[in-house]
Amino acid sequence: MKTVRKSTRTKARLNGRLHSREELLAAHERALKATRKMTPEQAFESLVRAGIYTRDGKLTPRYGG
Repeated sequence: MKTVRKSTRTKARLNGRLHSREELLAAHERALKATRKMTPEQAFESLVRAGIYTRDGKLTPRYGG
């Protein structure tokens, strides 16, 4: 069973309220802005942490590697 961690970077939803379209678009824009600022090495490390690539640059099995 996975341990659930609460993220300290995001604001909690209040009483189960879903984020509005504007909030989602703003979060998406912030993510794009942060991604554009990354060096190629940082971007690759992010993909490794996400489980998309292995450290040797190959796709993980889940993504066709």
